[in-house]
Amino acid sequence: MNTLSHTRLLLLLAVAGSSLAPAQAAKFKITNAPAPAVMLSIGNGPQVTEVTFKIKPAELGNGVPIRARPDVRIAVANRATPNNSRVAVLTVDSSIPLRNGAHTTPFTTISWISRNGIIPSGRYDGSTSQFQFSFGNSQEISDRHSFYYDNANVLEAGAYTGTVTYTLTMP
Repeated sequence: MNTLSHTRLLLLLAVAGSSLAPAQAAKFKITNAPAPAVMLSIGNGPQVTEVTFKIKPAELGNGVPIRARPDVRIAVANRATPNNSRVAVLTVDSSIPLRNGAHTTPFTTISWISRNGIIPSGRYDGSTSQFQFSFGNSQEISDRHSFYYDNANVLEAGAYTGTVTYTLTMP
């Protein structure tokens, strides 16, 4: 994530054989100022994490929320020097609805519960830049989210697919 730069300079002066020895000096310079950086991880691997809601015909549209599987790990981190402190912001784009051929359903029908409450529970709002969470300098934070489909409407039969995009920025 970060490339740390360490520089050490040691300057020693000494003169031997003189009755008036000059002063000795040591000069040190240590630099540890990595470039600001952010890290975002959704799920357990490099591929796009997919969650699935399995709705039985008898349950369709009865208003009882359906839990998706699997739960999803969300991890975020940021790094900046203390003298240039920054805040990282996690947002999500859920503006393109789930689609099944010509049929759609908005992401606003999906909510999540945070296991530890560190990255808060919520609901997709269907916007391109929904605020999720912000956090201060030089932290790594993770939580698990369980997703739920409201199940308030009767949908056309088939598989509805869609993608939400999480973005972590540190302006």
